[in-house]
Amino acid sequence: MTSLALTAPTTSLHTAWLDARDDWGPGVHEDGFGLWPSDEVDSHAGFTAWVARLAAESDPARSETGGMRCTYRWITEDGRVLGGIALRYGLDDFVQRFGHIGYGIRPSARRRGLATWALGRILDEAHSTGLDRVLIICEADNVPSMKTIERHGGVLEDIRHSEDGAVRRYWVDLTNRVTRGVDAGMTAQRPMPTQDDVLGYFDTLSNWGRWGDDDELGTLNHITDDVRLAAARAVRHGRSVSCAWEVAVPEEMERSTTTCPCAADMPGAENMPLPGFRNDRSWGFSTERLGITFHGNTITHVDSPCHIFWDGTMYNGRSHSLVDAATGSGWAAVTAAANGIITRGVLLDIAKVRDVPWLEPGEGVFPQDLEEAERRQGVRVRPGDAVLLRTGYGRARHETGASGGFTQAGWHASCLPWLHEREVALIGADTPQDVQPSGYEDVLMPVHAVSLVAMGLWLLDNCDLEACATTAAELGQWDFQLAAAPVRFAGTSGSPVNPIATF
Repeated sequence: MTSLALTAPTTSLHTAWLDARDDWGPGVHEDGFGLWPSDEVDSHAGFTAWVARLAAESDPARSETGGMRCTYRWITEDGRVLGGIALRYGLDDFVQRFGHIGYGIRPSARRRGLATWALGRILDEAHSTGLDRVLIICEADNVPSMKTIERHGGVLEDIRHSEDGAVRRYWVDLTNRVTRGVDAGMTAQRPMPTQDDVLGYFDTLSNWGRWGDDDELGTLNHITDDVRLAAARAVRHGRSVSCAWEVAVPEEMERSTTTCPCAADMPGAENMPLPGFRNDRSWGFSTERLGITFHGNTITHVDSPCHIFWDGTMYNGRSHSLVDAATGSGWAAVTAAANGIITRGVLLDIAKVRDVPWLEPGEGVFPQDLEEAERRQGVRVRPGDAVLLRTGYGRARHETGASGGFTQAGWHASCLPWLHEREVALIGADTPQDVQPSGYEDVLMPVHAVSLVAMGLWLLDNCDLEACATTAAELGQWDFQLAAAPVRFAGTSGSPVNPIATF
């Protein structure tokens, strides 16, 4: 596993720092590093002098002599420099113009939640040194930075126009801040898995043989009779809501759809005389002929373990050759769940936890997010549960229409060990699961691949969780009975499904 840290500037990271600078490209704009145009950092001597200056500026004695004190930290991971963050003290003209805190993430490391993590850690440091509140400033049109600041309690003072352009000025109150430990909230981050770690999940998280060599149910085996009985006890109000999108005919589908998700032939009611009817009245009816491509990012559906192959292999070590274009899959098809999926469901509302309408495309959800949601919602994921992840994309889709791109919020691969440890039976999301881009060059969709192939973990893609979230918040109840009955399509790798949450 990797080690993510805030590191004091050091000459030992000279090469790594230059690599980060080159990622930004030409120009002195690496926020949070304390770099000035006059600094010469390419040579060893110049870099050493610059690091020495940063160390001197961090000395608390500077505040006593009238100089500006500033603590610099580099965001590092396995010897790489991913960004920088600076904490400035006092409230002189410089702080009034640029704020107490400045930070920046190198372009190739963005959309991993690093800014949120680093800001939380530096706010903890600010609080521990006696600061009551801090000013954070960002460009008025920098939406990601704006959301990062607001997640940490930033209150907008105003938007000002200066020689630097329009900027937003936020104040963060630290008087009641609680410095949280490694496993709590957004101020901490577990080590991020490398690509080699993720590839290793095919072995370390494997359930092959766990329930026998002929098992096709995978993690649905966690749903025991006792789990189903416990799910029934989660029904306390008798209120049920659908967690699926309506399957519409093509004319009503979002314009962003890249495949035809539903073809329908509905000529309308036809009056026709039927032989054998002992009356002289005509008899009318409507009928449909449907062709559905449900895999993708539009229709709510379940993925069975035969949906994904890795190195030509499916769940429990079966060859992908068992899938035939004419007859479908002879292994781990959706009919393995013919008796339905009925278990306790738990909704983890990450958008609510981060206090945003929805996560932006490309934002990942990490294990600490899951545990923070558990803490705030007063619920804990248990063996056999179905975990539904709300990013808020359903709200965005209702209000602004479906996203036309492949970039999306969702589970980060670092959640996979957490799901394995908790013995989750099924995961769902209001997106197609994986955060995209995944951050791993050789594993495009690690959550899909590891879940289905190694773990046998069934997936509910493209849920509409807005009604579920509204009901859960209204009732103060984040667990419920979840029932999903896949259509018994012989040999298919999934099925459209209408998951029902009953509170």
